[in-house]
Amino acid sequence: MANAPLYLVVMVNPLRTFWQRISDGIEVQKIWMDFHREARASYAIYGRKSTRGCPKDNSRWVRFLGG
Repeated sequence: MANAPLYLVVMVNPLRTFWQRISDGIEVQKIWMDFHREARASYAIYGRKSTRGCPKDNSRWVRFLGG
C-alpha cells in the first residue's frame, strides 16, 4: 500500500483492525466452546464414578462430601 492514495489507507486501517477483532473474537469463542464441551464431558465421567456404591437415598451434597 505504499503507492495507495491516502483515503484508501485511512479506510483500510480501521477495516483491518475491525476484522482482526472479529477474527480474534471468533477464535476465543471456539476455544471457549471446546473448553465447555470438555469440562462437561469430564464432569459426567466424574459424576458416574463418584456415585458408584453410594446409596440412592443420599442427596448429591452428601455424596459430594463423601458421606
